[in-house]
Amino acid sequence: MSENEAFGWDDEVEEGSGFVLLPEGPARFTVTKFERARKAMGKLGTCNVAMLTLECTSEDTGDKATVTCNLPLHRVVQFKIFQFFTAIGQRKHGDGAFVPNWAEVPGASGRCEISTREWVGKDGAKKESNDVSKFLEGPSAAGDVGDDDDELEF
Repeated sequence: MSENEAFGWDDEVEEGSGFVLLPEGPARFTVTKFERARKAMGKLGTCNVAMLTLECTSEDTGDKATVTCNLPLHRVVQFKIFQFFTAIGQRKHGDGAFVPNWAEVPGASGRCEISTREWVGKDGAKKESNDVSKFLEGPSAAGDVGDDDDELEF
């Protein structure tokens, strides 16, 4: 949560929307927030991480939800960096090395594959949330971006 989303003591408070869990499958996204961080990322160790907030719309139902995605800047998951920048149009599939233009990430849009992750909350209750399992190439792509279908959890 950011400070600009906090209420003042005399602010008007609206009802707001509840949590929405998108169905698994393809979705369109727009990057609404991008932050740079340095975090411990499990087996990857401590590395730079692009923390992305995506406004996602399910292509199957039209439902909308906010999904967060950590994109570690690490050789082990560079395929996911390639997927993301291909999805937002900064590179073409098959292009070699490139330098990401991070300044153009906020507001960028593309397609991704949404998955559901189950976890146990601090209260011991089972919970579900959405994850981005992969980023998809181009507006008409229906499947993987090339052969980069490695599955890693962050």
